Amino acid sequence: HPFTPEKRRAARRMLGIDQDAFVVGQVARNQERKQVPLTIGAFKAFNCMCAADEGRSAGVARPLLPSLAYSCPVCGDFEQDPGKAGSMLYLHMTMGDDSDDGRGVSWNIHELVRRFDLGGRVLGTPGYTVRKGVASRDLNAIYNLFDVHVITSKREGLCLPILEAMAAGIANVVTSYSACRELVEKGGGELIDVLAYVNEPHDEAEGAIIDVASAADCIHRLFSDADLRARHADTGRAFAETLDWNAIVPWWADTLATLVGKAA
Repeated sequence: HPFTPEKRRAARRMLGIDQDAFVVGQVARNQERKQVPLTIGAFKAFNCMCAADEGRSAGVARPLLPSLAYSCPVCGDFEQDPGKAGSMLYLHMTMGDDSDDGRGVSWNIHELVRRFDLGGRVLGTPGYTVRKGVASRDLNAIYNLFDVHVITSKREGLCLPILEAMAAGIANVVTSYSACRELVEKGGGELIDVLAYVNEPHDEAEGAIIDVASAADCIHRLFSDADLRARHADTGRAFAETLDWNAIVPWWADTLATLVGKAA
């Protein structure tokens, strides 16, 4: 559920987040399918002055520099937009530095933050591990820290975090593919353009690779238009309420009873 302004301020104060900071959030499992580096890259591009350039394009090769820090993944350079210098990225996921994450399964978030030169701009949930989650009330508080919630997954069967963000009154920015697109088309939000489709080895599942420039543009649009952000939040909240268990369980009961009757 959405927090009141007073409760939201208190939640941010507990984590040392500036009240005026624009917070881009992501709630996701730290695994390859979620494409976390693209989320971080989109946040970097959102912060770049090139975000206002409608003629830019994704896929620009990064310059070969002696530094390990990446430039903007869209323009190949980086100039911080002063109006976004206080923005933060909050990643509610494991950091990939725990043995339980599994080698070759999770991204090392600390290394990615260092490479994108975003030190001090990316937050995570203290004490959160594969084996130790958070209570529902704490997860709701995390969503309420955000101004927007971003999902850059290749594909999703449902993507509960999109619905959870809607229930908390937070606007979504998601991959325009699979369940992500379906939920946002029904519940409001911004759709990220797809740059390419890929087939995974072993199961041949199709996935979508986002256009990082499009993702940054979606975030920029919601940053620049608080009214649009609020409309998406209201639409999403209304849609999420239709999926309350009190409404869903009777529907499933009727559906299963109908199927059983047909099979008899």
